[in-house]
Amino acid sequence: MTKAAAIEAACVVVPAHNEETLLPACLTALRRAADAVSIPVHVLVVADTCTDGTIASARACGARVIRIGRATSGLRGRPG
Repeated sequence: MTKAAAIEAACVVVPAHNEETLLPACLTALRRAADAVSIPVHVLVVADTCTDGTIASARACGARVIRIGRATSGLRGRPG
């Protein structure tokens, strides 16, 4: 029998659009869950055309942030 490869790390992608008020609680809960596993868990927030403090909230919670905006908004909902 062959051994299964060990998972060395995981990444959780959190899509967000103007989630300044809800995002901190979500990321705090996610961090608690991540701390309970034995591998590093990276949190990536994808800020979609945000006009509030979503990006600042995500960064304050230790998440990495990628911004997407108008240039990519036409891709939403399309397969592939």
